[in-house]
Amino acid sequence: QLFAEHGLQFDLGNTAKSSVFSFQPLPDSTQMQLSAFGIRCQISGITPCKIPVGSPTFVHDFAAKALTKLRHRFEAFKDLLPALLKLDRSRRTPTHRNYEHFLNLVRLSFLSMPIYTLRTLKPSSCVTYSTAASEMALTLIRSVLPPFTQLPPSAKVNNNVYPDLLRISSDIMQLPLTLGGLSLRLPSSISDLAYAASAADCLPLLYLAADKLGVVFQYHLVPELVETRRRVAAALPAINDGFWMKI
Repeated sequence: QLFAEHGLQFDLGNTAKSSVFSFQPLPDSTQMQLSAFGIRCQISGITPCKIPVGSPTFVHDFAAKALTKLRHRFEAFKDLLPALLKLDRSRRTPTHRNYEHFLNLVRLSFLSMPIYTLRTLKPSSCVTYSTAASEMALTLIRSVLPPFTQLPPSAKVNNNVYPDLLRISSDIMQLPLTLGGLSLRLPSSISDLAYAASAADCLPLLYLAADKLGVVFQYHLVPELVETRRRVAAALPAINDGFWMKI
């Protein structure tokens, strides 16, 4: 009221989010107070720090939009490799080293996108996303592996069992850089770890918020985190109760 009498207004654009969220419409008096601060009240959901919070439809639409953006980048990457090869062949002295550079771009510019998104989605919301992102990444990875030559059948029967060289090459590419790989980790293999890491980052803030609200907060009260912890422990037995206690 004081600001209104003097023709002043609040501007929270550079210091705070301009929306709050409530499943139910707020009372008119509260709406007017928020409006005085230039803040809107959303009833479907908001994305503070790019984390969707709100109705199931809102969270689903957020994941669908993220997947659409990833598909656009995937299509661009599919067009990039032939362009790189064509450019290299047109040079006076071709380098023939485009494949490794392409895979590094996949790691830095394509795989970084789903990894970031997986840190902002609940596990129940990112199953479809992580599966689709992994398939796209595998398509890009396989595009640089040379096809096997189809040899005519031998007169002598060969009963030796040969390893799947394509799978081995793909696995090597997913190793960390320190182990000689290209660190091309598939989104489906790290989705739970990404969520657990994001949750661990947020826990101190959640404790502070719970304290201000006078409620008890413990991580085992969050169903999504409990389920993620169970899956991480099943996949990585070395991560025991001591590890979680540190978090």
